[in-house]
Amino acid sequence: MTPEELERTLARLIRKQAELERRVKGIRDYRIPDMVSEYDIEDQVFRPMAKIRAANPQTFTTGVSATVLMDTTVFNTMGEGAADLANDRIVIQRDGTYAIFMTLIFNPSAGGVRRIITLDLNGANIEESNKTPIGGGVQVTTLELSVVRNLVTGDRLTLVALQDSGGNLDTATTYQSSSLSVVFLG
Repeated sequence: MTPEELERTLARLIRKQAELERRVKGIRDYRIPDMVSEYDIEDQVFRPMAKIRAANPQTFTTGVSATVLMDTTVFNTMGEGAADLANDRIVIQRDGTYAIFMTLIFNPSAGGVRRIITLDLNGANIEESNKTPIGGGVQVTTLELSVVRNLVTGDRLTLVALQDSGGNLDTATTYQSSSLSVVFLG
């Protein structure tokens, strides 16, 4: 390459570098439109959700409805205060639509015909699932309930259970435990 060709190549590279720097500055100065909030971007990356569970067995007296005692936070991306273990509930941190999932497992019992779980919203029963025990008292009874609800900030969700075996009945925690979880849908 001759010195003149080198100078022309260098001048061309300097012009290209200046053009690239202008483009990068334009990208850096780009603003997200006002109609998009930081929540919209965050929700697409990591959806707010929480799950609490009962790692320890709990005894339920026959015919008595009781709150399921939650003692472990499995995950919580909804914010501080969402997984309220002191009160065995999940507290909604933001208005929106949520998928709610509940599971409760009773130990085997041949007695009684009903095992019931309910979802309480702010202390009032809003959903219920019930099941008749099967297997002559040799199998666990698993109750599950899934719902989609519109909730507002401060709403409190609690899992409540009832059984009518005729005696005390414990929840099972061997392979799975009772749990309550929510996922923000939008």
